[in-house]
Amino acid sequence: TRSDLVNFDPVYTGYSANNYFMAHPSYLSGYDSEDDYLFNRVIKYQADGKTPANIELDGHRLYNTSTGGLGGYYCLDQNLVMQIAFPGCDILDYTATVAYNGVNQASSGSAPLVDLDVTLGDDTEYAIVAVASSEEGALASISGGQGTTVNASGTVTVSLPANAPTGSYIAAIVSFADGQDWLSSSGSFNYANPDEDKGYTIDDIVGTYDVSAYPLTNGSDENFTMVIAASDASGSNVMITSFDGVPCSYASVYGNFDTKTGLVTFPADQIFYIGSSYAYGLRAYEEPLDLTFIMSSPGNLSTDQWVVFGAYNKSTYAYLGYFDVWADFVAVRADASPAPKPMSVKGSPSFSSKQLSSPVFMGDKKSSFRTPLEIRSF
Repeated sequence: TRSDLVNFDPVYTGYSANNYFMAHPSYLSGYDSEDDYLFNRVIKYQADGKTPANIELDGHRLYNTSTGGLGGYYCLDQNLVMQIAFPGCDILDYTATVAYNGVNQASSGSAPLVDLDVTLGDDTEYAIVAVASSEEGALASISGGQGTTVNASGTVTVSLPANAPTGSYIAAIVSFADGQDWLSSSGSFNYANPDEDKGYTIDDIVGTYDVSAYPLTNGSDENFTMVIAASDASGSNVMITSFDGVPCSYASVYGNFDTKTGLVTFPADQIFYIGSSYAYGLRAYEEPLDLTFIMSSPGNLSTDQWVVFGAYNKSTYAYLGYFDVWADFVAVRADASPAPKPMSVKGSPSFSSKQLSSPVFMGDKKSSFRTPLEIRSF
């Protein structure tokens, strides 16, 4: 029923080692949902109203003709969508991005003020931003006329309710131009209410966790274990001693558990294992790189951040790339009842607004420890 949708034949990427082709969702069984089709459309017509000026194509699914399977999520453009301009037409930049820049609270009980850095694309006329406890809630605020209008790139301040609980929040933004909305993107941040005291203890967090997470590198849910223990070092009170089947034999991953708010933070880029070719560490995918989990009840941890299993230089410990990037990261201790799982990124607008950087390190799932197979840059 949509007249602006387009189809396209598979396009060879030039990556000959694995015969990768960019493919329309109709070629990929199980990846042909309505959302997938909507990424392939005419976004602007020429003066006659019939000839396309600009089209966008879903450019993040590659089909491997050697194996007959899905090649994985490899980004060909920063929004995972390619834009093509016809002769005589310019590439359009209708983007709008938002990034957390801090929170200020004048006094106990006052409304927290959240600073957000907003960047508008060259062709974006204005954008509307809103903050809520979920992306759906933030976008609903925008569509309901309750967001904050931004006319130029810069820092904008929005407020949370004075009684906002400790937890993870989503800042969403929608761009507007030519009388319509165009693109949405979002970012998450954590807020700790200074008036809350959940009364947790260290015993509420230590133990072996079953992790469920969605790897953005291959698109199939994964399950593994993570072990958290009381810290054996000063300056921290908890530590990860095993992660995804890899022992923290070089050093534990140290963190701080705030027993009042339930937030636990692990500083980024702590090396915990030295492999044959790379050192291993953890970080968040986007700034801030420190990993922060929220305890919703004893033995239940989750995060809205994308969790990176990183590859590092063995000598300098410089970050090189990743073995895995996980979304929907939820960890449940064996003796705990699972809490409701947070909003999934699968098929959501925020998934299409983020970029997997190059180089990409693909982990070998068949071996007990991870071995990068290759570095792929597109």
